[in-house]
Amino acid sequence: MGVTLGDPANETVLLQAGVSGVRVFFERLRSLGCDVMFGPSFDEAGQFWYGGITDLEDNPIWVVDANCP
Repeated sequence: MGVTLGDPANETVLLQAGVSGVRVFFERLRSLGCDVMFGPSFDEAGQFWYGGITDLEDNPIWVVDANCP
């Protein structure tokens, strides 16, 4: 029995963190020079704020507010 590795891009774990003030959080991250992938954005259908950042190893982390389902 062998293990065949696939494309790491298709095997990514996505960490999601909840914060109370997504917009303020992203302002702070940008002021510190952090790598912001996107956002903050507002999801009209779900009525919540969200955005994306990366950690030091370029792993994605999504940041959402308490209204995210």
